[in-house]
Amino acid sequence: EDRGLLEFDPDKYTIHNIDIGFQGTPVFGLFRDKADNIWIATGLHGLFFYNRNSRTIRRMDFFPGTSRRLSSTNVSRVLEDSRNRLWIGYLSHGVDLFDKRTNTVTHFTCNDTINNALSHDDIFKIFEDRQGNVWIGTQKGLNLYDSITNSIRKIPLPDEKGEDNYGSPVYDIFQDSFD
Repeated sequence: EDRGLLEFDPDKYTIHNIDIGFQGTPVFGLFRDKADNIWIATGLHGLFFYNRNSRTIRRMDFFPGTSRRLSSTNVSRVLEDSRNRLWIGYLSHGVDLFDKRTNTVTHFTCNDTINNALSHDDIFKIFEDRQGNVWIGTQKGLNLYDSITNSIRKIPLPDEKGEDNYGSPVYDIFQDSFD
């Protein structure tokens, strides 16, 4: 049986079904924002916003407060960074960066002829480290957002021979406790 997205209440030890309205929709990513709302990245029907207080859910076809559509309905990851910007990663469509203060959207994609572009358009992970740097893991490598130039920099990952390799998939990113 397809139960969709489930929410566990540890105080009552109960499970609540969150109906996003599309049975069989793959959920690729969840993100809890600073206001305790849940952003739901789905592989077929886009991005959903779940207000945990009112228990309401809505599909986000547009960036909040704008008439700009999301770049795709194939959403893989969501992150709200420490600067209150919303990052939305897609499969096959790169990354959108939405600045809530200015209501502007910057779209980043892969372009083999430009150095300051994503290494691939399939986004597997968006991560912000403790220093406020935003890292993006793709089908073909690791990328770092440069907030000064508003651009992306490809980060080489050494292969078994110690040579720079930009082609390895990066599925997850974390920062250890050592600074």
